[in-house]
Amino acid sequence: MGACALLAVADGDIGFAELMARDYILDNVQQLQLFDANEAAETFRIKAEALQNNYQPEKTEIIELITVYSGDRELGPLLLQISLIIAKADRELKPSEQEIINELKQVLQINDLDIS
Repeated sequence: MGACALLAVADGDIGFAELMARDYILDNVQQLQLFDANEAAETFRIKAEALQNNYQPEKTEIIELITVYSGDRELGPLLLQISLIIAKADRELKPSEQEIINELKQVLQINDLDIS
């Protein structure tokens, strides 16, 4: 949920579309069914609030947590795709969101995922 919060905050605000995308992801991505949706939504809220209050240290922490999936050919692309869904929820991929997507691709060692 940290990566999702990072993308949701990247454009300056968390809109209704991003929250709806988060809920859709939690309800429909099979790999996330292991987690309680309410707890995941609360983690998203906490991380988003922390990013809004203290962006750079929180972003650094989230990126460090994501490094666990570096090179993972199943979960890395899944994490990136979920992040893209959040970023594109408002139907526009803003430069600040693209920058974070590029950083996630680098951290996750993903070069060939179509992000259009």
